[in-house]
Amino acid sequence: MRPLAILKCIGKALVKAIAGQVGFGVPRLAMDLAEDLWKDWGKQKEEEQRRAELQELVAMAGKGYRQQVEVVLKEVAAGQSAEVARQVRACLEEVRELAQRAFRRPEDQSGQSVPPEFSVVEASDLIPFVSFHLLYPPLGANDDLAQNTPVQVRIGNLSPQGPGQVGNLSPQGATPAAGQVGNLSPQGAVPRVTIRYQKGARAGTEEVFAEHTVLTFGRGKRCNPQLPAEGHQRISRHHCLLEVVLPEVRLQDLGSLHGTFVNGELLGKRPEGKAPEPGFASADRELKDGDEVRLANQLEFRVNIHMPAVCTGCGGDIPDDQNAAGAGPQGGFVCSVCRSAARAGKQTRKRCTWCKNPATELQASRPGMFICSDCRGNMRAIMQEMLGEAKAGQSELRAIRDYTLLEELGHGGMGAVYLARHERTEQAAAIKLMLPQHAAADWAVQRFQREIRITMALRHRHVVRFLDHGYARGTFFMILEYCDAGSVDKLMEQRGGTLSVDEAGEIVLQALEGLDYAHQADLPHVKQKEGGYGPGKGILHRDLKPGNLFLSGRGSNRLVKLGDFGLAKAFDEAGLSGGSRTGTRAGTWQFMCRQEVADFKNALAEVDVWAMAACLYYLLTGHAPRDFPKGKNPVWVIQETDAVPIRQRNPAIPQRLAELIDHALREEPKIPFQSAAELKTALIDVL
Repeated sequence: MRPLAILKCIGKALVKAIAGQVGFGVPRLAMDLAEDLWKDWGKQKEEEQRRAELQELVAMAGKGYRQQVEVVLKEVAAGQSAEVARQVRACLEEVRELAQRAFRRPEDQSGQSVPPEFSVVEASDLIPFVSFHLLYPPLGANDDLAQNTPVQVRIGNLSPQGPGQVGNLSPQGATPAAGQVGNLSPQGAVPRVTIRYQKGARAGTEEVFAEHTVLTFGRGKRCNPQLPAEGHQRISRHHCLLEVVLPEVRLQDLGSLHGTFVNGELLGKRPEGKAPEPGFASADRELKDGDEVRLANQLEFRVNIHMPAVCTGCGGDIPDDQNAAGAGPQGGFVCSVCRSAARAGKQTRKRCTWCKNPATELQASRPGMFICSDCRGNMRAIMQEMLGEAKAGQSELRAIRDYTLLEELGHGGMGAVYLARHERTEQAAAIKLMLPQHAAADWAVQRFQREIRITMALRHRHVVRFLDHGYARGTFFMILEYCDAGSVDKLMEQRGGTLSVDEAGEIVLQALEGLDYAHQADLPHVKQKEGGYGPGKGILHRDLKPGNLFLSGRGSNRLVKLGDFGLAKAFDEAGLSGGSRTGTRAGTWQFMCRQEVADFKNALAEVDVWAMAACLYYLLTGHAPRDFPKGKNPVWVIQETDAVPIRQRNPAIPQRLAELIDHALREEPKIPFQSAAELKTALIDVL
């Protein structure tokens, strides 16, 4: 039996990558491979033939498969060094196993059959199959979270070792080998924040954070860190909130009794004699490198912020020993050349990557490409220019070169979504633009792209399909499956603000099916407990709301699909959103439970289940489970108030269904439904 063409094409791409002709992780590499494969193997065959050959590959026995690998290796690695051949062989030998993991489903745990929903009608269908090593490579020297990274990494997916694990990578501060790149050592290229405790239960210890993190200090059992009562009696149950949104750190007092102080200055506290209530929270304050924070004279810590030494004017490197001299007046660093140019009256201000005008916004001071406010206000022009450059052959935009823009589907503060049509296949797709709020440094771009590639591995009828993505001139773009019936929040508007029990129930049941799949899916590239990336199990959504539930088809053929899987989370964690939990996040707080607010980095699957129950509550009543009074702090509201019983909102809801929803929204001592499957089973029983 001749080697399958798909295995041969993968082998050719691996040789290029391993031999150094193309780097692993190049976003377009998988699409190029899929198109080459389509040209050489799939285009001239019927879909039934293509499926049969894929089936043949995943069903091969170990010995027979290894024989095919050797045949392919002799052809694709001819003339290469023994080391290149060894690495190509090792990668090829894993392709069958990785494919079986991707195809595994409840009715076939072996993964040795191609799922019925896996279509192979165009080149892009092959991306998830051929991208195991190209889009999801082992962590290499150029990644910012290498295995010896001396930082604490808080995991946001359900790793193989268990959901929500926290891993300490070299907690003693392992020293990298000379010349090594890609770690967060003092010479590293990624911002990091260190909290050094000077007084209190944690005195003498420190924590290092290299990604988006929220810490709720207090004695409450859901606080992280939770402080013991002994020695911390003057610290409130929910004392203050500190958020790391690299490279910024923001602090907010939550109406504590004895106050939070920054460098000896009172930040906030509630009035004497007043009981805790949400109106007493302080405005959030940005902390600077070296600031000292004190909680009621019983806990003290110092915040150190390490910024990459990169010139905000020209983008060049600045040695760490020149950081002080290069500190810019509005943040960031300016190299000696740009300082000299500025003294000579020459223009050194960063320019907008689209209009080329000098950027006046403070957000432009960070390293990386920046998009000015004028261009952000005309995203359609950006979309049209991107399509024009793609058709002109711009390699970074190749993914969208064959699309024609039809209409805008929606827009918001972070970007816009457009309906487009593929010129060759005539298929509709949604192209989503996401614009960073600040200049996007290389480390943030790489981190975001690596995170969203996880989403490309999700293949389920109730999950919006992620077709491709890219980045050009400071703008991220994603090509997504188009859902022609819009989103559930728009459907509610059409129905007058609420949905019937039957319609709401059917929508949530389908959504729970997709959620259960995502929580258990075998993924080729997720964060590991020990650090780095590798095969893992499950991903959380963490932004479930009616606006992220999409509809495709009509009548009895209508499907509900979970959208924006991981996008908002990845954007936040790369520090690209410019937002914070201490700021205003209306529309998201409504569907968040206490566990997610207190320790969102270690959230478990049940936070998504709680959010889905909250969505059902909203579909039936038009209200969130909790009331969020204007001017009241949403963190306090979530921590201190319970969901309003649903029949107080809508007395017409059937008693058994109301009891189930009220039960699902309980949070103490724990969330009742630990999995989407459990809630789905219970919901079916009462509908």
